[in-house]
Amino acid sequence: WSLTNYAPVPNLMASPASNNYKAGFAAKMMLKDLKLAAKAARQSGTFLPLGNQAEALYEKFCASDGHMDFSAIVCYLKEFKG
Repeated sequence: WSLTNYAPVPNLMASPASNNYKAGFAAKMMLKDLKLAAKAARQSGTFLPLGNQAEALYEKFCASDGHMDFSAIVCYLKEFKG
């Protein structure tokens, strides 16, 4: 859905990416939801390795760009070195 209706790269369609990543759904809200999912997973004993990685990436991204749209993480990932 995100790739066909909410493109994370500019100029493919009307989306926050085409508007300098001004928040539609803020990255800090995505981080909040990822934290809620991680908590539910822990409580149910569910292993979420990709969810945990996404939470860690959004944690770092939000430290500087939490006000931007969640799709702006593609900009962070382009520069991510490890």
